[in-house]
Amino acid sequence: MAGRKTMLKGVNDIKTVHTIRKSAAQQNSGNDFLRLYMLEMERTRLVSEKNKLIQRIEVIEARLEAIREVCSESLAEYERVRACFDNIPANEEPVPGFRTMSIDY
Repeated sequence: MAGRKTMLKGVNDIKTVHTIRKSAAQQNSGNDFLRLYMLEMERTRLVSEKNKLIQRIEVIEARLEAIREVCSESLAEYERVRACFDNIPANEEPVPGFRTMSIDY
């Protein structure tokens, strides 16, 4: 029975929406200027942050383009070297930088 009383005591201590008399809307109209000022400051901060992000994206895109160019050049070089090595017979081991040729006497 003592356990039940403590449980009821805990339930009674819980505040409900009906017992809390404070509303979410501010009743004081004197804070309007302060709210507008704070909103303007936040807007300014967000615009500044947006501009910084745009600049950062431009730098990132330029770097990605440079990487793409290097990769495409490397791929073209790789394909050229591979084409040279594809002409070598299977029983000979390729030597980097050299190409073998047969000579008829």
